[in-house]
Amino acid sequence: MPMEAGVQLTDAVEDKQCTTYPFKEIIGSLMYATMAMRPDIASTTSILAQFNQNPARVHWEAAKRVVRYLKTMCNLELTYTGNDPTIIGYSDADHASQTHQHSISGYVFHIGGGVVTWSSKKQPVVTLSTMEAEYIVAAHATKEAVWLCALEGSLTSPPTAPMFLHCDNQSAIALSKNGQHHTRTKHIDVRFHFV
Repeated sequence: MPMEAGVQLTDAVEDKQCTTYPFKEIIGSLMYATMAMRPDIASTTSILAQFNQNPARVHWEAAKRVVRYLKTMCNLELTYTGNDPTIIGYSDADHASQTHQHSISGYVFHIGGGVVTWSSKKQPVVTLSTMEAEYIVAAHATKEAVWLCALEGSLTSPPTAPMFLHCDNQSAIALSKNGQHHTRTKHIDVRFHFV
């Protein structure tokens, strides 16, 4: 794994700053790899990048772990097989697992069996429930899906097959299918009802 499960990285006040290590350079290289070809390290890279200003030894060790992971998993690659033009998306969020209490959200889209676009980032708001965190990431994934359909239409012909977006939270799915707004969801910003 690129990062140990359950690890909580925080600003290390008592630890001296690691100015002798090329932490920013490694994070920049990891960001390039994340954007170009390695969606599997997107979440870890996003978390580590938050400590660019004042990295401690624990952050340096976590960055080295990602590099070791990439070295051992260098045979992984993005592959495209088949002629299936169906766009399939997956979205997920963790609810307030980090010390900053913002949920980390992510989505990935496949076309023809290969990954074509992905994202992993901190949500802009602090959510009150898992359903709300999942609903917010579903809204962001829906915007990406609309863009993918428009791109596909401009490259070939308008999409004829349905596009699927998978979400693993039953409450978020129910809220996205039901257009009515209830008292328990009226605090959710209007922009997230785009889904």
